[in-house]
Amino acid sequence: AVIGLDDESACGDGAYFIVKGDGRNLYRSSRLYSSQKETVDVDMDGVRSLELILDYGGKDRDCDHGDWANAWLEATR
Repeated sequence: AVIGLDDESACGDGAYFIVKGDGRNLYRSSRLYSSQKETVDVDMDGVRSLELILDYGGKDRDCDHGDWANAWLEATR
């Protein structure tokens, strides 16, 4: 996936993107701001439960809107 904050998030103070599998962190981004994006590739071998989380870590929750673009799950077996 490609992660980042939506263009309308210019008024926010950034957010962290977290991928959890079976209750444990598999990935956590650095704090991303509206002009930044990052590519995510997470090994989820054996994971049965998946959570995609946006952690605002700040006060401007109403301004930061996270996007998970082109995300897909791929079986490797």
